[in-house]
Parts: sequence; structure tokens; C-alpha cells
Amino acid sequence: MNLEVLIMKLGVLDQMAQPKGVTAEETAARTMEMAQYVEKLGYERYWFAEHHATKGLASSSPEIMMAAVAAKTDKLKVGSGGILLPQYSAYKVAAQLFQLQALFPGRIEAGVGRSPGGNETIRALLADGKPNQLAEYPDKLTDLITFLSKNGKVRAAPRTEDGPRLFSLGLGKIVLNLLHNRELAMCTVISLTRIRGLRHSKHIGKTLGKDIWIIRFSVLLFSLSAAKRMSRQKSLPLVRMYGC
Repeated sequence: MNLEVLIMKLGVLDQMAQPKGVTAEETAARTMEMAQYVEKLGYERYWFAEHHATKGLASSSPEIMMAAVAAKTDKLKVGSGGILLPQYSAYKVAAQLFQLQALFPGRIEAGVGRSPGGNETIRALLADGKPNQLAEYPDKLTDLITFLSKNGKVRAAPRTEDGPRLFSLGLGKIVLNLLHNRELAMCTVISLTRIRGLRHSKHIGKTLGKDIWIIRFSVLLFSLSAAKRMSRQKSLPLVRMYGC
């Protein structure tokens, strides 16, 4: 009998939940401890979300948190889930990712998405008053790939030997339609699509030779005492882990 063994690599997507009565400084310190703890458990990666003006969440700058965690761990891959690309310059994002890659070679994973990051006031502040550019996400993603590519006419600095691994995050058809653009070959797509889109997603991936991760579940792995403590602090629902 031939048995196929599938190994699931676990990682953390951290929104940096800040329970009532806990300071931002304490939340950041606990995040460092959590990252070191899950690395000892054998986790593969640790990603940070980007949220602005969201009560109870303290992760607003994933790039900085990626650097902090990478500096405090040995092998853990660090990433963003994800950087709000429509609000920023694709070139600046590429430069930040290359800088991280220079500091921590082979450990940087960059997830980008098209979320506004908050209400219209917050979005406008993030974009320095520029008009809403959510519809331009595919173009900005293509630009980002170009700036990270060794073959691009303009490449961001510092020019590392290898670039960070790039991911595009999205929902349903919005992200799946990006797969039809063959210029996105170096970009892995993380689809938060509903189950009914799973078969369609796999078909597109096979057709275009793309990597697609379908994220539809959460895994919580804590000691019983930690789980009880987090439950009392009402922070448990904000913790999310993903398998890949």
C-alpha cells in the first residue's frame, strides 16, 4: 500500500491584538516573546497584518515588525499579510523589502494587498491625500514585481543577490483574475476565496503554472493556561494562524 504523507508547515499571521488595559509597548514585547516561542515549536514563518485606527490591534507597520522579529529569531521567516500597496509608492515598498532582504537573506516574505487600510479619512492620510487607487492595484503589483526583478529597467536598491518572496493577497475573483496576467509569474497568490472557488482556483493554477495558496481555516496551538488567559483578556478571537 502506497501512502502519501503530507506535511503541513505552520505559521502565524499576527494582528498584534491589544487587550483592554494592555499598553502598546507591552503588546510589542509579548509579540517578540510569541515569535521566539513559536520558532522553538518548529513554526515556519511569522507574518504581520497592517491595520490603522483599528481598536484593539497594534500592527500598523509590518515592515518594522518583520525586522524586529527577524533580529530576535534565528531561522523564522518573517512576512507581511499584507502591505497596503494601493496607498504607497511601489518603488518605496520594493526598496524597503530589499533592505530587509539584505539584513535577513532568505527570510523575507512580502504579502501585499489592495485593502484601503481603514475608512476614507485614514486611506487619504496614508496616501498623502491622493485619490483612491484601489482599482490600480494590478498595475501597482506589476510595478512592484518590476522593481524587484533583476531584469527590470529600474530596480530598487539595495540590489541583493536574491529578492524577497512576493505574495498577492485578495478575495475571490479579484485576486484570481490577476493570474491571467502572465507578467505576475514570480508572484505567489494567496486567495481568501470561498470554498466554491477552490476547484476553479486550482484549475487556473495548473493552466498558468502559478502557485496558489487557498486560506480557509485557522489553527490555534497554545498551552491550556495560555488559552485560558487569552480568553479572559478577550484577545483569543483576534489571533490567527495559517497552514501552508
